[in-house]
Amino acid sequence: NSRDQEDSTRATLQTAEETRAALASELLSAEEQDLDARDELARQQAQFTDRKVRLASVRERVQSIGSALERVEQQHGELIGRIEGLELSRTEAAIEAGRVAANMFEARHELLESRLLQRRSRSAAETSRGALDDNRHSLALADAEFRQLRSSLDAVSSEVRDLDLELQRLEMEKEHLVEAIRERFRGLELQTVVGDFHARPMVTNEQRSRIKELSQLIERMGAVNLDAMKEYQEQATRYDYYTTQRDDLNSALSDLEQAIAQMNRESERLFEHAFDGINRRFMELFPKMFRGGKAELRLTNPNDMLETGIEILAQPPGKRLGNIELMSGGEKAFTAVSLLFAIFRYKPSPFCILDEVDAPLDDANIDRYVEAIRAMTDRSQFIIITHSKRTMQAVDVLYGVTMQEPGVSRLVGVRVNEAASRSDHKRLNPAPVPEADEAPMLNAEADESSHEDEAADEVAVA
Repeated sequence: NSRDQEDSTRATLQTAEETRAALASELLSAEEQDLDARDELARQQAQFTDRKVRLASVRERVQSIGSALERVEQQHGELIGRIEGLELSRTEAAIEAGRVAANMFEARHELLESRLLQRRSRSAAETSRGALDDNRHSLALADAEFRQLRSSLDAVSSEVRDLDLELQRLEMEKEHLVEAIRERFRGLELQTVVGDFHARPMVTNEQRSRIKELSQLIERMGAVNLDAMKEYQEQATRYDYYTTQRDDLNSALSDLEQAIAQMNRESERLFEHAFDGINRRFMELFPKMFRGGKAELRLTNPNDMLETGIEILAQPPGKRLGNIELMSGGEKAFTAVSLLFAIFRYKPSPFCILDEVDAPLDDANIDRYVEAIRAMTDRSQFIIITHSKRTMQAVDVLYGVTMQEPGVSRLVGVRVNEAASRSDHKRLNPAPVPEADEAPMLNAEADESSHEDEAADEVAVA
């Protein structure tokens, strides 16, 4: 019984294993069908959006044709009115022609009189022209005399200013002398004694000697200052303090100058290294982007690396080497993209946002532009704002803002190429965590409701 039961259990287990294998195969087939269905859904959604755009275009054309037909009918009515007006004008013109013929006869008579008057006026004009030449000559002589008088006036004015300055200098010297006499002779006012100075008796030698002796004694005594020692100590303390501060400032200034010099040297070294690296990559990348030509970066002042500018010289295929300002809009954009990618190759950044860079480019250049971006996605992620269909077709994920209802905006995301679908498969079947030196791509979730009217702006993630 046990053996029979064991055989039965084994048979049941084998049947279950076969059933599990069949279910696993069906599950794998269902997953593949699900992926195919998602691809088909994305394709149909794209076709649906394209057909809606075509329908809107056809409606707009029908509306424009109706408007044009209305304008043609209106113009037809206006032309009929103009024809009637022209018939009336022709009748009036015939009447006016007779009137004009009579006026022409009178005008011929007036013309003869006018020619006679013209001859008289011409003779008078010749006489007036001679008088005008004489007046101009007189005016030139008067102008020359006026300039001479102006020059003389300037010279006199300059002399008057010099005399005024000299007078001010003498007044200041006089004030200094009066003040010096007042200090030397203890408040003596020179104005009070100078008037009767010559009326006084002459000073004798004995009096002059006594005056000299007393003056020397007064000078030796000097002013008595009881706080001189205290003031000296205060000034000495202040002098020592400020001397110490001055020495500290000089030392700090010297250290700061050394630090600035070292920073300048390091900045020059780093700038030169970065400039050479970016210039080398720019010279390599430019011919690849333009399929020929050459370009380089030059320093406007190589002797001063901290104050120099950078000049971009580019030569697209078939053109002469020149400044970037002389290029067309598309060539400028392509050159700027080449320089940007050269900078990213020198020092990659995790993200790069490109806003309408491909606007001035044609289809062939857009393909090169997208190809260059694809070559850079292994080290940086690019967020592109664009209206170009070629650029949208080359990205992984497409985002747009739609307005299905008036005043209600929505953000819609669409996976564009197979890389995004493979990303879905990887999300459903997680793979091992990548190494630290790998740079994974960003693929956002797609919104299932992508049946919208029109997108105001698209953001593509590559």
